[in-house]
Amino acid sequence: MAVKFSQFTPETVASTITGLVGYKSAGSVNLQIPAANLDTVYTTATTQAVNDVNFVLTGTKAGIADTTKTTVFTAGANVQLTAGTDAMTIASTNTTYDLDSLQTGDDVSITLAGSDSTQDTITLKPGGNITLTDDGSNNITIAATINPGDITGVSASAPLTGGGTSGDVTVGIQQSSGVQDGYLSSTDWNTFNNKSDTGGTVTSVGTSTTSLTALTLSGTVTTSGTLELAKTGGTAGQYIDGATGAWTNLPASGETYDLNSTTDGANVDLNLTSTSGTDNSSVKLVPAGGITISQVGNVVTLDTSASGTGTVTSVELTMPSAFAVSGSPVTTSGTLAVTSTGGSAGQYLDYTGAWSTPPSGAPTKTVDTATIANATTGTFTLSVSPSSENYVDMFISGVYQSKTTYTVSGTTVTLDGGTFFPNGAVVETVTTT
Repeated sequence: MAVKFSQFTPETVASTITGLVGYKSAGSVNLQIPAANLDTVYTTATTQAVNDVNFVLTGTKAGIADTTKTTVFTAGANVQLTAGTDAMTIASTNTTYDLDSLQTGDDVSITLAGSDSTQDTITLKPGGNITLTDDGSNNITIAATINPGDITGVSASAPLTGGGTSGDVTVGIQQSSGVQDGYLSSTDWNTFNNKSDTGGTVTSVGTSTTSLTALTLSGTVTTSGTLELAKTGGTAGQYIDGATGAWTNLPASGETYDLNSTTDGANVDLNLTSTSGTDNSSVKLVPAGGITISQVGNVVTLDTSASGTGTVTSVELTMPSAFAVSGSPVTTSGTLAVTSTGGSAGQYLDYTGAWSTPPSGAPTKTVDTATIANATTGTFTLSVSPSSENYVDMFISGVYQSKTTYTVSGTTVTLDGGTFFPNGAVVETVTTT
């Protein structure tokens, strides 16, 4: 049955009220409370249900059970609901942050603190010549402790020594020598001064034998003349050995090699034979207990036929990379065979156990020459890269230098002991490759 609100008469006196009507916002009737219920007492309360809040309406009337109606308020994202006494607090849970700074010794810490008790800290540490100052109001001053124009470091170039970038700096000068500039000691000065006072005259320049037996130095000059350096002996294809100073034959080229095996009692020799007979080598295979070795041609066989106590369960053979092993391991009975792998005519078995090709042709001599422009140079650059300093002969202004006075790395020659070439000296190297 449809009911219109115009059919109800509003009353303001309680004794004349016969009923109550409730309705929704849309205007349709959904509840009628008889007058008999007007003496019902209603109370409200709130309860916390985890993140939600329950709103409870309880009706109490004498003689009948209480009636309740519960409305649930559900917390959405970033919303916090808190039940109170006949009240409910609604608050935002968005995190807020506070940035603060704090001076600790020479450092300043910058802390980001969240309302959710989280925090993160960055510490500023001063480097050299820098100070950090926090005034307590989150203002940080960064200042330099060096004034413009202050000396921050002293460096020294030869012949000066010392220097530094902090504290007291000491600068000195090294004593001069045959290979480096520096100060002149009083002893050397007196020697030089006394020589200049004599006003002497060179009356004769003679010669003596050299340490190079392949060369002869001759002649005597009393006024003017020529000193002669001539070769002694030597034939085409020879060179002067830097170690002995004598004429030496170049290594023979075009060598060919043959690999073969021979029986030597219970042993077998693997032989590398050169055509000249001057570059032969061999590897001897010696059997241990329980092993016999035999050889037919270039096939070497190892057998486990020996008798004795105990039981052999496995025999395995390994050889250098120039050989292949078949039949290994032997676990019951069988034959171990060794054959050569790879290799070609002219190759030989080197110390690593691999086939190698002898160097071809005669060695090459490369001469490098340079004039030293200043006395702070201790290195010299070669145009080729030798295998070691033993293949580099060095001369400074014509004077042979012992190999104990320099080292060679790649194409760089370095004087030992941090010394330098004399100013204006002519450096000549002869490199054998």
